[in-house]
Amino acid sequence: MERPVTQLTCGGGLATSDRLMQSQADALGRPVHRVDGHESASLRGTAYLGGVKAGLWESLATVVDGLDVARVFEPVISDSQREESRGRWRQLLAAHVAPLVRSNHRTKDGSR
Repeated sequence: MERPVTQLTCGGGLATSDRLMQSQADALGRPVHRVDGHESASLRGTAYLGGVKAGLWESLATVVDGLDVARVFEPVISDSQREESRGRWRQLLAAHVAPLVRSNHRTKDGSR
């Protein structure tokens, strides 16, 4: 990626959760924009991708910049709280995902 992420734009069913949108803003340390009309986000997203491919828009960023934003969730936790939270998240993933990955790499006879 050539540029850092400066904001996240969300739509769809999960975007209706204020708690999830706020937790994403806090985890990223960046604003999270919930678009207006998020109920049809999947359909519109498909149309936007097709429109970019067909040359109707210059880029997906151009489309996203033109969306009406219903609400912006700003990060409210400190950088140290964010790093602590990310550390706990990494530990959780290591504890629960790593065993699944190891078990998927076994051969049919159970060996690795």
